[in-house]
Amino acid sequence: MSPKTLTGLAVLSLLVPAALSAQTGTIRYERSVTRDLTQAAAFMRPQRDGADAPPAGRKGGRSAGGQAGGAAQGGPTMQRYSELTVTFDGTAVLTRIAPMEIEQRQDRPGASDAPQHARALAGGGGDVALVHRIAQAMPTQEEHSVWVDPMAGRYVRGVEFLTRDFRIEGDVPALRWRFLGEESDYLGYVVQKAEAEHEGRVIEAWFTVEIPGFVAPDVFTGLPGVVLMVSIDRGETLIQATEVDLETPIEALAPPTEGESISPEDFEALVEEKTQEFRQQVQTRVRRIGGGG
Repeated sequence: MSPKTLTGLAVLSLLVPAALSAQTGTIRYERSVTRDLTQAAAFMRPQRDGADAPPAGRKGGRSAGGQAGGAAQGGPTMQRYSELTVTFDGTAVLTRIAPMEIEQRQDRPGASDAPQHARALAGGGGDVALVHRIAQAMPTQEEHSVWVDPMAGRYVRGVEFLTRDFRIEGDVPALRWRFLGEESDYLGYVVQKAEAEHEGRVIEAWFTVEIPGFVAPDVFTGLPGVVLMVSIDRGETLIQATEVDLETPIEALAPPTEGESISPEDFEALVEEKTQEFRQQVQTRVRRIGGGG
């Protein structure tokens, strides 16, 4: 069946039941993120008048899900895994994020020349192991919670960056979902597919209206019912529900209160500043190791 966009009364028939009787509960997800090592390799190259400055990501340095920019096709990558616990009280949704013990590095399937590619990215003669070490040492944001008010369109994100805790407050990205005529089964629920584009990235979501409300992991809100799976850029970031609990009572959810309050724009500027400082430190070390000036 060819997918088609649902509009008008079809969409309204999905939205009304979800809004009338919101459910409470907890859903657990697993998230995998494929990190591109291109930016790490770029730190080893000399910077010429800012032309080679590594991007902080796509617009704003992040996708809607808070992840850094996409992986280069065929390039060396690193995968990171985390567990998301999403709790919803009928009004707000709180996503708690915890790293999983499993962490592996791997080259994208079919990229047998990934080590050579990493060396080329490093400017020739670079060490792919060094690129991996740089990627691990780069200043990264460790998110630990995201509180969302779907109806008000606001979020509060708790982040640790360079051992400092921050509380980022802003508007939920306005995702313009297209309802596609695709259905499947997931965890015993009938799910439907929707798609949106945000800051140059393609976001696919499978949601079920069998659980009323507006519930989604992180800030992927705006769909009726509950989002059980999210894929960004064809699986670069993949979030999959593993367990649904609608029986355990849920107390009212409050946004994160710890950390320094900061706007998304100011936090982005801070990350960019520290990333550039890190780049300078790496290039100084590379010159010393290589005996360059």
